[in-house]
Amino acid sequence: MGVTNLRAMACTGRRARGPQITIVISNARFTGPAQRYAEGLDIRLLDRDDFTAWVCWRIPLLQLLKTSAAGTSRETA
Repeated sequence: MGVTNLRAMACTGRRARGPQITIVISNARFTGPAQRYAEGLDIRLLDRDDFTAWVCWRIPLLQLLKTSAAGTSRETA
């Protein structure tokens, strides 16, 4: 997922009564520019592997968010 899609979702999320955490979940992977964009706006990204870990392996969402914030997500070009 690229910056254009992420930007549209981020704007929608920010308008929703000022959420404490904005999370974008995708069944794809996020591009490097999208990851940098999200980091600059404190948006948490969960890609297909994170989503699988959350749903199938029952890894707690907060644990995945901490991992995502640490910049360990996989990157595509």
